[in-house]
Parts: sequence; C-alpha cells; structure tokens
Amino acid sequence: VLQRWPPWWWWRGREGDIFAALLKRWTCIMLISLMVRRDALEGVKGFDESLYGSDDLDIILRLAKIVSFGRIPRALASWRWHAGSGSRQEAIYPDQLAALRKMKEIWPEQSQVLDDNIKDAHLAYSWHLSSQGRERESYLQCLAAWNLRPRDPIAASAYLWSWIRQQFQA
Repeated sequence: VLQRWPPWWWWRGREGDIFAALLKRWTCIMLISLMVRRDALEGVKGFDESLYGSDDLDIILRLAKIVSFGRIPRALASWRWHAGSGSRQEAIYPDQLAALRKMKEIWPEQSQVLDDNIKDAHLAYSWHLSSQGRERESYLQCLAAWNLRPRDPIAASAYLWSWIRQQFQA
C-alpha cells in the first residue's frame, strides 16, 4: 500500500500553531514530510530513542509546542506500508502508551485530552491483540482503557464495541 502523508484532508487550513489539533486528533505527521531547523530540534532535545515507533509522535508534538508549522499544499513524500513496517509491529502499542504518559507528565494541563488518547491507545492495542487471537490480553487492554476491574467483562465488551462504532463513524 502506497500512501501519501500527511493526508490532504487533515492539513486543510492548518498552519501556525497546530499543537492543540495534533494533540486532540492524535495524528502524527510523518517525519519524511518535514523540514526542521536544527535549533528547533536542539530546543526539544532531539529524539527519545526509547520510544520505538512513537518517537516521531513524541518529537513532533514537542516541536509543535514551541514552533509554528507551515505547509506546502501538495504531497511531497510517500511511504509504502507492508507487513514489516514499524507501524504494523506490536511493539508500537506499548510505546504509544509510554509516549502518551510521558506527554501527560510534560503537559499536565492537557490531562483530559491525553487521558482520552491513552484510552484510545489501549483500545487500539486491544483490537490488535484480538485480531491475533489473544483474547485474554485483548480483554485486559480493554479493561485498562476504562480503569475497570477484571470482573467487568460485559462492561468491557460494551465499551469496546462502542469505541469501534465511533471509529468507523469518524
């Protein structure tokens, strides 16, 4: 699958201070589509290499907090999505959660939005695990999304299906 990034519909009308939009939609801009000044990278202290697969989300949000973004209204980069892509590996899910928790420590004033993103990350991980036939692990991620106790399977299932319907309506 060859995809263009960022998608035209997401960028429409977004320039300047895009921090809130990125945080709310939890949309990442692919690094291959960015040109960043060295002093800006140094200002955010570079990449957090402990976040496999989420280092781009982390650095772009930290950059968006301190610099304005501009755009060229056409695709300048494309990428190929295949079975070996980093974004299709299971390791990305725990690192997304770690990146979001790190952001919550950096920006406590954004707790509500980040809590919603953490819930969605648990549910995406749950969906991934379920697609692998790992139902117990999927169930535990679903419980973690809503801070439910392990004896709430009906509530967990109802929440998961509610979340799935919302994803397809968005």
